[in-house]
Amino acid sequence: MTRVPPVALDGDADERGSHDVVVVPSHYSELDRIADVLERQGLDVVDVGSDEWDAVPSLLPYIRQADVVVCSGYSTVMDAAVAGTPCVVHPATDEQAAVGDWIERFDVDGFTVAEEPLDVVEAVASPPDAPAFENGAAVIADAVLDDLAERAPDEATAGPGGPGEPGESDAARPDAGNDGGATSAATGRIAATACGAADRAVAATAAVGTALRASVLRGRRYAAAAGRTIASGATALARRIAAACRRVLAAAGSAAAAVAGRIRATGAGCRRYAAATAAVSAAVVAFTRGTVRARARRTRRGLAGGASAVASAVGRCAGGVATAARAGADGATSLADRAASLGAGLKRAVPSSE
Repeated sequence: MTRVPPVALDGDADERGSHDVVVVPSHYSELDRIADVLERQGLDVVDVGSDEWDAVPSLLPYIRQADVVVCSGYSTVMDAAVAGTPCVVHPATDEQAAVGDWIERFDVDGFTVAEEPLDVVEAVASPPDAPAFENGAAVIADAVLDDLAERAPDEATAGPGGPGEPGESDAARPDAGNDGGATSAATGRIAATACGAADRAVAATAAVGTALRASVLRGRRYAAAAGRTIASGATALARRIAAACRRVLAAAGSAAAAVAGRIRATGAGCRRYAAATAAVSAAVVAFTRGTVRARARRTRRGLAGGASAVASAVGRCAGGVATAARAGADGATSLADRAASLGAGLKRAVPSSE
């Protein structure tokens, strides 16, 4: 078995020059949207599948001059490997998915597989290291030339009917018509039949193996798609739960803020009520103090006036009593004087009558 490196058809680039990214779709894939996104990011992109692109004998020169190549997974993979350009594989068919599976399984340098368009854009922004492979075209050419050189002597001695059939050289031999020649011819036919059967068996085995690998890869792809679907569903569910939690937290925060606002408003009202109550109390106290003082002053003035009136009345009474007493004393004196006068007159009268 001869190991053959990637095979790529070399050629010369025209005046279109180099680009940041070369996008190479296949017959079964469309990479136009990816190319548009890359262009909007400011990259110089050449889309081989666009109407502006003219066919060229070989893409190898253009891929060699690019920084990254995006393809679906067919022969462009070998062009990128020979060109030494990092390659992002975006499979679209089972065969392309099989190529991507082998790339990932053996961790091939210079290549990365992107299942989704967004993954392609991210991979172009951070491409893998450049691959390093020689062109296997020379190896295949040497193998073909060596095989032709080995077959040349046998074909020179073979007859017109192929190996085992008598030709001119067989007829020229002395024993061309003997039993040894017939045996040799029969052996050649048996060997040819056996080789053909073996080749068909190998081909059938290879076909069965290819079918089995395709089935396995298809199953893996379906499983990966199901896993992505489940993962996306779980992600969406997690996002919905997170959004619901955020809404609940926002509502709780709003309610707490409203309660706090009401508490603050109530506190402010209480403070205003307390201030008003204190003001009213102070006013009541002031009013009460003023009223009491005024009434006390009026009472004192009233009492003083009453006392003065009483004293005046008492004084007037005392004056009246004194006056009455003096008048009584005067009357009594006058009466006594009259009595004395009367007595004296009686005394004088009595002796005169004797």
